[in-house]
Amino acid sequence: MLRCYILDDEPLAVKGLELLIAAVPYLELAGASNEPFQALEEIPRINPDILFLDIEMKGLTGLEFLATASLSAKVILTSAFPQYAVESYNFDVLDYIVKPVTKIRFLKAVEKARQAIEASRPEIPSEIFIKADRQFYRVQLEDILFIEGLKDYVQIQCTDKKLTVSMNLKTIMDQLPDKHFARINKSTIINIHHIQRLDSEIIYLDNYPPFALGRTYRDEFLKQYVENKAIRRG
Repeated sequence: MLRCYILDDEPLAVKGLELLIAAVPYLELAGASNEPFQALEEIPRINPDILFLDIEMKGLTGLEFLATASLSAKVILTSAFPQYAVESYNFDVLDYIVKPVTKIRFLKAVEKARQAIEASRPEIPSEIFIKADRQFYRVQLEDILFIEGLKDYVQIQCTDKKLTVSMNLKTIMDQLPDKHFARINKSTIINIHHIQRLDSEIIYLDNYPPFALGRTYRDEFLKQYVENKAIRRG
């Protein structure tokens, strides 16, 4: 999922972009504002992947905003005034859409953003080396079923072995790709590709006892790994 933020001082323009974002499966709305100075505070905290930015706003123009803000997001400018297009590219914006924003033009811009973001992401490894019992074990990511935290060490359950590692759960989670792994409660990380079935409280993996889906992690887990893949009734 690519997280989007909208900054536009026209409420109707914000609403229109919100509807367009909601219609694209790989986009989600992370925030929106009509106030540039509010957005200056929110955006570093939210850290969106894509910023939809108006140019002519009260208090601070979109170009002044770009000159002021520290951004990692791909910027798509939206403006009713095409004359700013050339100047805007001095700020390394990804695209410039002249309002009104049509569905086709929107889709073209976000696909361009998706490709740029994917190209900038590091390649996900297929295997890792894990140090346990004074040896390094070569482990395929797909062979890891789940990881359980036990005080100052973790147990990594693979399809053919169990490894005990002196490391806490957060440290190992920070080094695993979230495309494969998710934390589901205070003491458990699972490989999402081994999920057989689940409900809002329990997750079942291949031939193992059920795991509790903790309340703290539930909403984010279901949103990131389940809802956007679920087949829905027409």
